[in-house]
Amino acid sequence: MSDAAEKESPGPLTCAKCGCSSTLRSQFVRGRDGTVARTWCPPCAARRRDRLASFGLGCCVLALPLAWALSARHPHDPVLAFVVGLYAYYLSSYFMTYLHEFGHALAARLVGFSTLAIKVGTGPTLLDRYVLGVRLQFGLTPGGGATLLELRDVEGFRWRMVAVLAAGSLVNLGAAIVALSRVTGGEESSPVRAALVGFAVGNLVHAVASVWPRRVRTPHGLIASDGAQILARLAGKPVDLRAHAAFVQWYRANFAYADRDHGGALRALAQMVSLTDDTNMGVLAATLRAEALSESGEARAAIDSLAAWRSRTGLPQEARLALDSAYAWAAFLCDEPLLARDGLQYVKGCASLMPWSEVLRIKNICLLSAFPTDCTAVQEARRLADSLRELRLEGESRAYAALARGMVAAAERNRDLASAELANARRLRASPAALAVLERRLQDGAVQDGAGACIPA
Repeated sequence: MSDAAEKESPGPLTCAKCGCSSTLRSQFVRGRDGTVARTWCPPCAARRRDRLASFGLGCCVLALPLAWALSARHPHDPVLAFVVGLYAYYLSSYFMTYLHEFGHALAARLVGFSTLAIKVGTGPTLLDRYVLGVRLQFGLTPGGGATLLELRDVEGFRWRMVAVLAAGSLVNLGAAIVALSRVTGGEESSPVRAALVGFAVGNLVHAVASVWPRRVRTPHGLIASDGAQILARLAGKPVDLRAHAAFVQWYRANFAYADRDHGGALRALAQMVSLTDDTNMGVLAATLRAEALSESGEARAAIDSLAAWRSRTGLPQEARLALDSAYAWAAFLCDEPLLARDGLQYVKGCASLMPWSEVLRIKNICLLSAFPTDCTAVQEARRLADSLRELRLEGESRAYAALARGMVAAAERNRDLASAELANARRLRASPAALAVLERRLQDGAVQDGAGACIPA
């Protein structure tokens, strides 16, 4: 199907990698695999991007020492010098991103602003913690960087912002000048000179790319480049500080939720809601509030908090999915048959629209296994639970995958396996509220004696 026909077609899109299909067309990523146009679901697109970036970085790390050694033995070979310079260029583009973002953060502190977070790279996490009050999130895969500032209305706000925005590129420019000054000194050997030239060019390209006015892809999503924001400040375009403050509180709430500080997440969300009446931000706040309440043992309060938003009409489909997903998990944690049946219907609808979502798959498994007398539901739960082993789960997803497998084992009256998965979920730090549901299953006499078990087909 041609790209034009695909855009006109109202039907579902299919991922070229995993084969999952959905009518939620806005979530798919289009690109090219060589010369062939492809469409990928979000996880497959992210894995492909990370794999290509990691492959390039790995090749540079492994091949640079070899190219360096060969260049040292053949100091006048221009091809080897070019290869060393090329590798140095690529590596500088990755590692100097850290100093670029630290430059923004340092300039912000000097002019009276504070930094909430610095995020560099994507993929597997290298670091995710607070250091000196700043949340550092570093990924293994090259993928740009972003610095999240906490702004306030102060005298000379425009010029302070220009200084902060320009600081990152000035760091790259300064590094390039230092490298080129060593090259012109003429004291270094040929491979060192080639590496310095590559390093300098990489920093110059990074500096120019940052100040070029455009929209760039960062770990925080698509945002205006430093240059575009500098032009906006110089033109006197105002900054909506209330909207920015709401955005900052949203990130603060996410950090607190990731750290299992549910009270901190709820406080940040309350401040966020007081700062904005934007519908999209309201849905984000309502969803995360419900998740925080559910995980802190207040699942009934979570359901009540979602009622007003779920009764609204005209919400975007993605917003409706987020609300229904949060409701389904709260219904599971309430551990009441009627609520669980209702939650199951909603999570099935969400999973059919986002079949690639590991979170929705885990919620679906848990709710399916909440009905041990329904053999069809238990068999479907087992099939989905087995499919989790094919995924590369990270972070808390591993804990809840163990919980889901434990729920299925309990529904199948396999007490030993359910107990082992419960211990695994506890070790991986699933929430006490979620663990309590499986613990209640294990306290059921039917699980102990194996009566009425549904045997998977």
